[in-house]
Amino acid sequence: MRFIPAGTRIRRLPNSLACVLLFNLGLAAILLPLASQATPPTKAPTSYPPEKIVADDQFEPREEAGTGLDWIQLTSGEWLRGTVDRIRVDSIEFDSKELDELTLDLDDVYAVVTNGPQTISLDTRRLVVGNVAIRGNIVRIRTKTGVQTYTRGDVLGMVPGLPTEWNYWSGTASIGLTLQKGNTNQTDFTAIASVMRETANTRATSQYNGTISSANGAQTGNNHRVDVQGDILITRRFYITVLAFEYYTNRFQDINLRLVPSAGVGYSIVDNGRTAIDIEVGAGATYTQTFDSTSPSTLISRTNASVIFRLRFDTDITKSIEWSGEYKVQLGVPETQYTFQHALTTLSVDLWRDIDLDTSFIWDRNQANAYQPTPDSPVPDDFRLTFGLGIDF
Repeated sequence: MRFIPAGTRIRRLPNSLACVLLFNLGLAAILLPLASQATPPTKAPTSYPPEKIVADDQFEPREEAGTGLDWIQLTSGEWLRGTVDRIRVDSIEFDSKELDELTLDLDDVYAVVTNGPQTISLDTRRLVVGNVAIRGNIVRIRTKTGVQTYTRGDVLGMVPGLPTEWNYWSGTASIGLTLQKGNTNQTDFTAIASVMRETANTRATSQYNGTISSANGAQTGNNHRVDVQGDILITRRFYITVLAFEYYTNRFQDINLRLVPSAGVGYSIVDNGRTAIDIEVGAGATYTQTFDSTSPSTLISRTNASVIFRLRFDTDITKSIEWSGEYKVQLGVPETQYTFQHALTTLSVDLWRDIDLDTSFIWDRNQANAYQPTPDSPVPDDFRLTFGLGIDF
């Protein structure tokens, strides 16, 4: 018990301040226990790796599609959840829930368990649809008639979903625009785009690149190229180009029109998940309409055979930087002066989600211009360096 010395004055708190303190203490006594109860527990995973499916002696795919995601297990033992976008040749494209889009070497993946139907192309030219489970070299597919077993070597490719049209399409587009006003009025518009329809057995691509430029009201550039190609996969690496078609026009190279139908074969030299390199060889006919250098209103038509060589590549330099390109030569037969060459290379840097910053270099060479008789004739080579924003879809 504490004693207060005599003569000490006791100061009392005003009634209003005492009420405020008592009210705050009472409110704290009520809210603190409630706050502790409202604190959420540590968040638990929404789904777990299908380790039981992979380890089970029976080892069978899921019986029906669920609402979750696909899973892959790396040879290191790590599990990743997400969506299997495609399996082709020696690579797997996987949209990871945690790591975004990945392209992995198939040899680095030990197991795959899908949560929905897949369309699988076999080397016997058959299509099989169903949930898929892969463990080591064994591939099992749950179809309507039961579980079928194959090896990885039997599979040419795999795409997600039932064989519906929407699942087959993808593409990219990049657009650049330059405007200059003042002492010089200049406008440059460039566009590069590609669309691909790919099933487990076939692939059809359409590509466009073009430029329209003007300075002080006068046109200084106008060229357009369209390439269309249809391929049939024969093995994991070898394919036949049943039809390819090129349309090209370039007024400033004196080319009013060039049409090149062709066919050939192709082979995937490298496809390891990070780098893809294809080579193609074909033959076709080239029909060309050129402007007469001595009489611009006169068109000269010519048709000749062509031997065509094409190299295409695509590589991921880093996770956010991709480098792609192609080189194509059409060798005139028997007159080699009617040879055309084309090269395009693009460096893409991821900016945000599916939007990229694209830098492209394009080279077109018309060998015939090297043989023109007048100094006013166009030079053989055209070079373009373009910058634009691109989108993947």
